[in-house]
Amino acid sequence: MSSFASNEQQSINIVDLSGTNMNIIEYDEFEVIEQAIRTSDKNPYGMHAQLSAHKQPYARKALIEFFETNMRIVFIGSSSGESRSHSVYRGRDGRLYNVHNSAYGRMDVFYFTEGDLEWAFEGNPEGKPDWKMCDDVKKEIAKMNGFITESETDEDMPSLVDDSDTDDEHMTLPISRSVSEAIPIPFSRGVSNL
Repeated sequence: MSSFASNEQQSINIVDLSGTNMNIIEYDEFEVIEQAIRTSDKNPYGMHAQLSAHKQPYARKALIEFFETNMRIVFIGSSSGESRSHSVYRGRDGRLYNVHNSAYGRMDVFYFTEGDLEWAFEGNPEGKPDWKMCDDVKKEIAKMNGFITESETDEDMPSLVDDSDTDDEHMTLPISRSVSEAIPIPFSRGVSNL
């Protein structure tokens, strides 16, 4: 197991100072990341730094260890001339997040997606973890990108069954956009080495 993270759940400890009325709250080492999760939009399809392709072998090994050992956080590489670290973090909510820390003190936190896992194992699927995003995260990502609204339910979503009798150009989606106006969800996060 990596010395980088612990399998044990971290917690907030209250230290009683006997003979005083003072308590010291000692935050766990991940509290800064948890705070960033609570305050960021977590949208994986925004502009984020991306690892270069030559970092894939290390990222693959790190991700295999992360999933096999149920680690809390794993470093998967760096970018921007080694001034930005890229990690995958398992939040207290059980969801996975990309965490980027820059040398300039900025932290970027957003959902880890199946696309991130696919990228790391592209061209070398051996040992790829069998992991899928949970449906509530998929729905949250779809909402934040305008593909579904709060009032829509699963029954409102268009069928994915091929119906050759349908003229797709004139079909209206439940989000009030026609197919020709629909904005595709990007598969990569675009700009690298920000």
